[in-house]
Amino acid sequence: MNEPVIIKPLGNFEWVDLRELIASRHLMFLLAWRDVKVMYVQTYLGIAWSVITPLISIFVLNFVFQKVAKTDTGDVQPFLFTMCGYVAWSYFSKLVNAASTSLINAQSIIQKVYFPRLVLPLSKAVSGLVDLLVLLTILGLAMLYHDVQLRSTMLLLPFVLFMLLLTSLSVGVWLSAVTVRYRDFRFVTPFLLQVGLFVTPVAYPLSQVPGNYTAMFMLNPMVGIIESFRYCLLGVGDPLPAIGFSVFITLFMLLLGLYYFSKVEKVMSDII
Repeated sequence: MNEPVIIKPLGNFEWVDLRELIASRHLMFLLAWRDVKVMYVQTYLGIAWSVITPLISIFVLNFVFQKVAKTDTGDVQPFLFTMCGYVAWSYFSKLVNAASTSLINAQSIIQKVYFPRLVLPLSKAVSGLVDLLVLLTILGLAMLYHDVQLRSTMLLLPFVLFMLLLTSLSVGVWLSAVTVRYRDFRFVTPFLLQVGLFVTPVAYPLSQVPGNYTAMFMLNPMVGIIESFRYCLLGVGDPLPAIGFSVFITLFMLLLGLYYFSKVEKVMSDII
């Protein structure tokens, strides 16, 4: 006989039931695998689209910023510089966009079955890792082609990737709960991500931002992530000031996002 499942409300200072979340990990991976299959089902090129669309975007960004705006990338090959920034931004934007509507798109399930609602945005983080892995592989091949040497800073890459995941989730979890209450965010979020692509140093170095705007740029947690990503792989830039701000802002947003998510989760079935 299976033990009965007892559903208890979280306490005032308990925002996430980790044991319940861990117990639901199989559901999270199942939802992630479903997203991967649905993304490329009935397409002729399949997963090749995860290569084609980013490469086109990188070529366009490289042309605009390197050929038209004449951005200085120092000793780093311009296309490689842009690609390195876009790989990190691509995961962030896709995860935030998918997570923000994850609850709305699953409203029929939420109203019928109980499970930790946090599983839904988390599953988007897992499914997004497939595209990230593909892009990292292409980036690695491009670095080999341009004869980028191995350096000790590459050992910091796991930490930067973890921060990328955490930053993306902190924004995605918060937006998923906000979108349940305010449906306008279904249209606001994609627009903000489009703007964010240009106000984040994806195709240009932070050093080229005018000094009086640097402090404002630091409020964007992805600035430190992308600068650190380039520093790890290409050895360019000085990420220390920016990554410090990114860690602080990410942790603050994560706590705020989990708190707001727990508040909305209690009434989610009624308002979704």
